[in-house]
Amino acid sequence: PTHVPSRTSLGAVRERQGRLDEAAAEFRRVVELDPGYADGHFNLGSVRLAQGRLEEAAGPLRETLALEPDHAAAHTNLGHALRELGRLDEAIVHHREALRLRPGSAEAHNNLGSVLAVSGLLDEAMEHFQRALRIQPDHVQARRNLELAREIAAELARAGLR
Repeated sequence: PTHVPSRTSLGAVRERQGRLDEAAAEFRRVVELDPGYADGHFNLGSVRLAQGRLEEAAGPLRETLALEPDHAAAHTNLGHALRELGRLDEAIVHHREALRLRPGSAEAHNNLGSVLAVSGLLDEAMEHFQRALRIQPDHVQARRNLELAREIAAELARAGLR
């Protein structure tokens, strides 16, 4: 089909089926048909992220943000890709922006806390894990991340590095 909504739906079905190469092909076609459709770029970037094709994910996610700067999920996914690429400062920027757009999101706090912790900013990371748990007390990953950050901080203190 050449109809953008049909291709988008087909891509989404392929993605749910785990047929990620086929989903990416559909979303790539969506972007070719309608380059101004932010969610087409987002879907392509998200599939590439799911495939672990991080550089290929970053381009479409950046294009999503060029078209729709307040696309919180694109900031989140780009932050994840950049973190995995070791571009931590850039990842922090995008996770902060996702949090600004969704201040009540436990997941956004946890995501920012995670990249802050990897960057060595343990105190700020722990604050975000705690905020995530205040918003969603049963957030298992935030609880694990907070415990791990506390353990690392204690080890650093014992070693005189904190």
